[in-house]
Amino acid sequence: MRETKIVDFLSKIKKDKTIYLDIETVPFVTYEELCNNPAHAEAKQLWDKRTLLRLKKGDIEQGLSEKEIWESAALYPEYNKLVCICIGFLLNGKYTEREFVNDNEEQLIVDFLYAITYLQIKNKFETIIGANIDGFDLPVLFRKAIIYGYSPTPLISEYDRKPWDDKNCDITKVWRRGSFNGDATIASICRMLKMPSPKTDDIDGSKIYGFYLNGEVDKIVKYCHADVKALYYIVNYLSNLKVFVIL
Repeated sequence: MRETKIVDFLSKIKKDKTIYLDIETVPFVTYEELCNNPAHAEAKQLWDKRTLLRLKKGDIEQGLSEKEIWESAALYPEYNKLVCICIGFLLNGKYTEREFVNDNEEQLIVDFLYAITYLQIKNKFETIIGANIDGFDLPVLFRKAIIYGYSPTPLISEYDRKPWDDKNCDITKVWRRGSFNGDATIASICRMLKMPSPKTDDIDGSKIYGFYLNGEVDKIVKYCHADVKALYYIVNYLSNLKVFVIL
């Protein structure tokens, strides 16, 4: 029989000093308000220029209306609004989660920045783990902090930080292993690892804006928590992989 032992694939990450993070965003105003409110005229002009460039590059599905295209504004910090931020972490050996929800985006980001700073300074947390956090979550939080006049916490900002000092972990990059092929979403990883998926028939990322317009923020927060819990399970799985023992 071939002997094996358990190893931690993510051994460089201190799990008791790690924050699991996910955010949910929507367009900062409805398309009707963007078009009809003079206060948003400049934003509308800039958005139209961006849309034209995306159309030329083929980045937008053919046949979509301008209103449908506007829903993708949720992906851009300059045009989106944070609905909620959820984090999970181990404290005194017990896994716990916190949520930050506020229709006032500035207050939401202030509450989040304070909590992250507290965890970093008082509890010595040093790592943020998420899915596509390098491409979405962290850039959004970085820019929102600056927009409201706050210096991003070092856990969020990579400015003036050497690559070897960055201890954050993007699970999407870990799963892809340098490749851009394949599906590296949380739902896909959970399916391959036979874990409960945070995506259900009731909600996935494409339905977030609809829930927001209907005032069902509680469903968005629940979905965000599910992503965070899935991240925690994925990291635990990667921390208990088998290797062969050669004697």
